[in-house]
Parts: sequence; C-alpha cells; structure tokens
Amino acid sequence: QTLSSLMLRQGSLFTALVLSHRVSEPRLTLGLGCSGRQKWLFTILPQRCTRPSQPACPQLSALNMLQARAHSTLPFASGSFNQNHFIKEAEEYATEESSKLKLALTFACQALSAKDQLLGEKEQRLREMVSEKDQRLGEKDQRLREMASEKERHIRNLEHQLLQTEKDNLLLKARNEAVLGSRIVLEIGLASCYPTLGNATDRYEKLRDDHLLDSGRLKSTCTIATKGGTSPADVFKTLTKKHGFRDDVKGVAREAKDLYHELSKDMHNLAQFLPDQEGIYVGGREPMATMLAIAINQLQQAGHIQFDVFPLSGIDSTQSCKLQRNGTVV
Repeated sequence: QTLSSLMLRQGSLFTALVLSHRVSEPRLTLGLGCSGRQKWLFTILPQRCTRPSQPACPQLSALNMLQARAHSTLPFASGSFNQNHFIKEAEEYATEESSKLKLALTFACQALSAKDQLLGEKEQRLREMVSEKDQRLGEKDQRLREMASEKERHIRNLEHQLLQTEKDNLLLKARNEAVLGSRIVLEIGLASCYPTLGNATDRYEKLRDDHLLDSGRLKSTCTIATKGGTSPADVFKTLTKKHGFRDDVKGVAREAKDLYHELSKDMHNLAQFLPDQEGIYVGGREPMATMLAIAINQLQQAGHIQFDVFPLSGIDSTQSCKLQRNGTVV
C-alpha cells in the first residue's frame, strides 16, 4: 500500500487529500476535509498502465473534480490537475464565503440595532406611562388636599358661626341678668386672635406661649398689644393689690399650663354665687380665677374681646372688679 498526501490551505479553506492504491485492485480515492459548515469531497479515478513492463500504478492524468457543498458529492472534471486553477477557485470560494459572512454580520448588526431601538421605544413608553401615572396621582393628591382644605374652611366657618351665635346670646342675656361665661368668653377672644388654628386648645397654647408666660413666669412686657399695654405681671399686681385677688404669683403661673381645660370644673358651684347685678362674669377657684382674668385682659388689650367682663376671685366671693373692653382694670 502506497500512501501519499497533499495539503492545501488558502485563507479559511483547509483541504486534505489522501490517496491509496492496491496492486491487486487498482483504486485511487481522495478524501477532503471541511471548512466551517461547507464540505468538499473529491474522487480520483485511476487509469492502468498501457505497457506491461511498467508497474501497475494509478495515473493522475485523468482526474475528475467537482466542488460540492452541504453533503453533495460530484467528481472532478476530466483533464490534468491544475493546482493554480484549484487555488483560484478556492480563493473565489473564500471571497464568496467572506462576503456572505459580512452580509450575515451586517444583518445581525441591523437586527441588534432594531432590537435596541425597539427596547428604547418600549422603555420610553414605560417612562411616559410612569410619568402619566405620577401626574394623575399628583392631580388626585392635589384634589384631595383641596377637598381637605375646603372641608377645614367649612368647619371653621361653622365653628365661627356657632361661636358668633353663642356670643350674641351671651350679650343679649347679660343685659338682663348675671351670666357666667368663663369658657365662652375665652373662646371668643382666642378665635378672634387665632382664626386659622384648628381648635381652642391649640389657640390657648399659642396665647400662653407667646403672650402670657416667659420661661414659666408671667411676662413682664406686653407683647400682644400693637401700641404698648399692660404686661401680665402688671395686671397680676393690680388684681392682687387693688382688688383682693390671691397674691400667689407662682401658683398663677403654674395654673396657666392647663387653664382652658380647668375652666369648666367649678362652673356649677360658681353659678350659685353670682351677684344680682346683670353682666358677664368669669372666675372660679384660685389661682385659676386670677390667671383667667389676666388672659382675658390681654385679649381685650388686643381688641379680641370687645365687651366688659366681671372677674370673681373664689367660688363664694362676691368681691369683683371690672375688666373693661379697652384693657383697663377698674
């Protein structure tokens, strides 16, 4: 057995030829390798020697070759084996395959670009949807805030109307008899002073912190009146020195903390000791009565309580003075 091989390589094409021959059964075949998915297969048919003296051997002068692709097999055309022609065909094939690869790469790039564009459009639509949803939620929140604000205004208007009605009834009733109005008088002044605050408790705490106390003591200056005025500490001196109210400045300052919630505790008992003289009376046990008189006086000085009030010191006391609407104590 004689074995010879021929290796051809051109570009991306790799070809291997294997020739085999047997004397007893002359035969010559060629096996061809492959490049990528393209397959090449060659078949070489031998010719016997014409002269007996010559050894039996295959002749390569009669070759049949044909290029086959994708599992097809065709013989070489008859004629002498031309290596240059074979290499040329291989180069043309390589060029054709390269063009196809470039074209496939171009198509792949275009597909990726189209996919990226589609993803970008989808992402843009999602952002627009999120933005539109956020906008709708913002508009809904705005409407809810407006509705809540309108509801609060409506509630404040109703409270104002109710307080005005109670004020009118109090003033009308006070023309003919003595009326106890500790809580309602303070509420009237607080509502006039702080109309935008939510409730009477918040309003009183604002008055206490801004105009009644300073570091737990009665303020020594008047901060509620626009032009001067009498300070809470000076009003306390007037009430205690001239009108017999209890001289307990520390107890009065402590009473200022929860004054609004303490007003209703002694109302029933105090109503039994009202004087016969008509008018609006406020007060109760000490030192709450003194602190209440100071708070009402400060609101009168700022013009938030525009009627006279008679403060009472102690539940069973008939001694009283007058807190005039202009802020003076007589």
